[in-house]
Amino acid sequence: MSVTVEEKAESGRATIEILNAVIDEKIREPGEDLLSGMIGASVDGHGLTRDELMAMCFLLITAGYETTVNLIGNGTLALIDNPSQLEKVRENPDLTAGAVEEILRFDGPVNIATWRYATADIDVDGVVIPANEQIFLSLLSANRDTGRFENADRFDIERNTRGHIAFGHGIHYCLGAPLARMEGVTAIGRIVQRYDSITLDPTAELRYHNGTLMHGLKSLPVRLTRVPQPRP
Repeated sequence: MSVTVEEKAESGRATIEILNAVIDEKIREPGEDLLSGMIGASVDGHGLTRDELMAMCFLLITAGYETTVNLIGNGTLALIDNPSQLEKVRENPDLTAGAVEEILRFDGPVNIATWRYATADIDVDGVVIPANEQIFLSLLSANRDTGRFENADRFDIERNTRGHIAFGHGIHYCLGAPLARMEGVTAIGRIVQRYDSITLDPTAELRYHNGTLMHGLKSLPVRLTRVPQPRP
């Protein structure tokens, strides 16, 4: 079921209300957390305004949370759909970092990059993008470019993923890329090593969030069998 514009607007208003309450709480009683740090930070005596704090909170939710959730969910699904690759990671944990890079390339957490503007007429395979035209770049499509990646639609954790642009490119390259990679390696690695059977719930219907920017599942119902732990 798709979400209406009105429902999205109401969700946005509710989020702002919640964040305002949290900001007020941290102003009254600052702690050792990121939001308190942003509230107390200043340069030459100037701190973040209320609007800037709100914008940073939204950025942290989308860029710092939702992207990581999508990376873990999309990655787990890719491994389930490719059991031979899953077994490779289980048998050789050193392949986990490469698996995360392939997940980012194969089914990344973000649909599109930050918009750009053409500084001159650009010819792309016979299609001219006029100067000053606004451009959205599809990260997912670029990462399946057969001119860059051989058998691009195949999930292969041992491929050379150098050049994938899941984190964007240029001045808008994701500042949190090292953290995202670490979180992905930790989560995917623990899931694979902790469970000796990871399968989709056969009764589940996979549905993706309806949005332009993010690419992720609403939920990922799975059946897990835990690896028996040795008795002490």
